[in-house]
Amino acid sequence: MALAAALRFYSLGSASFQIDEAMSILGAAQWRQGFQDVHPPLYYGLLEQWARFGLSEFWLRSSSVLASLWSLMLWVRLLRQWRPDLVLPCGLMLAVSFADLQQAREIRMYAWLQLWTLAYFVAWLENRRLLAALALVAASFTHLFGLFLFPLSYFCRPAWSRWLPAVLALWLAWGVPHYLAQREHPLGLRQTPSLSMGVEAIGRLLGGRIAPFGDVVSLGLGTMALAWLLWRRPSCPRLVYAWALLPWLSIWLVSRLTPLQIFEFKYLVWTLPAWIFLLASSLRARYLLPVWVVLNLAGAFPFLADPHRWLADWRGVARAIPGAPEVICVHPSMMAAPLLCYGYQSPRLQPVDEWSQVVPQRDMIWVSTPYHPYVMQQQLLVGVRKFWKLGKQIDFPSLLPSGEIQVTFWQWPQGANGDGEKQGR
Repeated sequence: MALAAALRFYSLGSASFQIDEAMSILGAAQWRQGFQDVHPPLYYGLLEQWARFGLSEFWLRSSSVLASLWSLMLWVRLLRQWRPDLVLPCGLMLAVSFADLQQAREIRMYAWLQLWTLAYFVAWLENRRLLAALALVAASFTHLFGLFLFPLSYFCRPAWSRWLPAVLALWLAWGVPHYLAQREHPLGLRQTPSLSMGVEAIGRLLGGRIAPFGDVVSLGLGTMALAWLLWRRPSCPRLVYAWALLPWLSIWLVSRLTPLQIFEFKYLVWTLPAWIFLLASSLRARYLLPVWVVLNLAGAFPFLADPHRWLADWRGVARAIPGAPEVICVHPSMMAAPLLCYGYQSPRLQPVDEWSQVVPQRDMIWVSTPYHPYVMQQQLLVGVRKFWKLGKQIDFPSLLPSGEIQVTFWQWPQGANGDGEKQGR
């Protein structure tokens, strides 16, 4: 536990950037003018309450650290019910997991989804149905994939609770109108996953790799792990198999067979404990542990030393944007979420998905992730260049194309005619 805490808190860094005290994270993400995040509101509400006790970046990130450490304690509690002899190896594997460490340092909801998932399973197996229902509500309103816990509950004992329909009805009352509204702004966000991407996802969980799609090392790790488990077929609770495979197969099939593209590697991090249990059940700890620790720490230490070499440097972007009154256009719109946590909010922060949302006859700052598939498809800056004059450009490079950010400063020419207004509208 001490090692896990040290790794997670060290990963936060010592940034002293202060956040605007007038901000409302929940309001900005869910209900304020011009922006509605696609994710459910619970995480933003929790983060807003957390921010009452501090507004530094370190403090806000630490909420995910605590969720991760709490998850580790619940994981140990679950292991004591299933296989007490695997408490030490499985606990250590989760503690040093690079994939889990990455989510523990982010101001995002994935560490909390894992926490509610583990709380849900522990409550089910201890026959504490009301607590299980509360954990289910929390998971479903933290991330869309919390809904996977409904089918997974049938692999627990006992297998039914009168609370399940009530929780599902509560979520649908919010979720259906919300996602119907999201359909009005279809975004080509992700590519259709191949079978190799599904295998690669497993390798990324095991090694915590940060790399572009098609990472050979992750693909090799995933292939070896699947081949080993198919050969050994470890004796595990059926919940473990369902937890590891059902979300993985479901989101792969949905992304292959429907227009809804929901396959993304980070969405599967909450299934990592199940894969750890499968491996630990089929391989002796004296062989598994050294390889696991070396593999994950070899990725973790360079990352902790220079995280922005791989990840988007939103801290740098926030510092580069002056306090002047120019509107900040963020394309695509969901990338406005990181800037919320640095105090930029509506109406100055304007998420943009299409040309009609660009207001003419004013100076503006444009924040874009140039290699995002939707940005490349829309090519809005081509239109901007026709009517605005480029002042300066700041690039924030990354080894991952998806992590690159470009900040451009645009000036509306004095005395420009009304053609630009017609075009912008």
